[in-house]
Parts: sequence; C-alpha cells; structure tokens
Amino acid sequence: MKIKVEKLLNNKGSSPVSSIIIILILVMVFILIFEVFILYSISDKIHECVEHSIKTITTMNETNIYANLRENVLELDTEDINNLITTDELIDQVCSELGLTNNSGRLYKNVSNGGYGYVIYDVNVENVYIDSANTLCFEATGKIDIPLNIFKDIAPDLTIDLNVKSLYASKLRAVQ
Repeated sequence: MKIKVEKLLNNKGSSPVSSIIIILILVMVFILIFEVFILYSISDKIHECVEHSIKTITTMNETNIYANLRENVLELDTEDINNLITTDELIDQVCSELGLTNNSGRLYKNVSNGGYGYVIYDVNVENVYIDSANTLCFEATGKIDIPLNIFKDIAPDLTIDLNVKSLYASKLRAVQ
C-alpha cells in the first residue's frame, strides 16, 4: 500500500491521475458553457416573441379603436391606448407562437419526457410613453423559470426577469 501511495506522489505515477482530473474539470466547464448557451437561447427566443407579439396585436387592434376613419379622427386618448393591447391578448399570442400551455396564468413549455422546458409567469403589459412623433412604447414584464439540466435534482430553477420594451409607430397616423 505504501508503494502505491509513493507511486501516486511520484511525478511518473501522478501523471495519469492529474490528467483524469484535468479532463473532468474541462468536461464540467464545457457542460457549464453549454448550459449558459441554452439559457441565453431560451430567454432570447422568449424576448423576441413577446416583442413581435406586442407589435402584431397593436397593429391588429389599431383599426378598431377609431370611431370613424372617414372623418379623419386619428387622435388617441388614454382609453384608446389602453385598448391597443391587453395582457390577456399578449398571453394568448405568446402561447400561440411558442406552443405553450396556459395553466392559471403560468405558461408552460412541455417537453416529451413529461416535464417542462420553461415557465413564463406574472406577465403584464403597459404603455410607457408617447413621444411627439406618435410613437408608442409598450413594456411587458414577467418572469421566466428555467430548470438547469446539469443539476436537475439538486438545484432549483433559474429565474430570469422578462423586461421587453417594444416601440410601435402607427401606420394610420403616419400619413398625416
């Protein structure tokens, strides 16, 4: 036994052990980098979907808020701006585009093994400002829970804040 320990401490004897330790560390670093890439990809995909959904909904709803376009009444008041987009419309549009399941306001991305890929919740959308060029800015907020694949059983889900600002310039008011 003493001979084996001396061999491990010897430069020639510890070479395979140190090589294995270095390889294991490199594999763990690679897995961590891959996990960070997956987290970034998921959050970026959700961010782009929410921004696109806001623009789609406001474009579709804009023609419904004007009393009479023939009379050239294109002024927006606070109630009209609030009717351009609602949180329920945004949730429905995001569910449709990403294939999510809505369960009491929590949007689940189901995966084939019976679990979920991520959860979006506490979604809210509100008007932030109108500038002099009639450009509206809508801000959607919420949270995303993403389970970590490498520490699935021991680590809790990673929570990412969702904060999307989407500018919208009216096509109808641009002709004035």
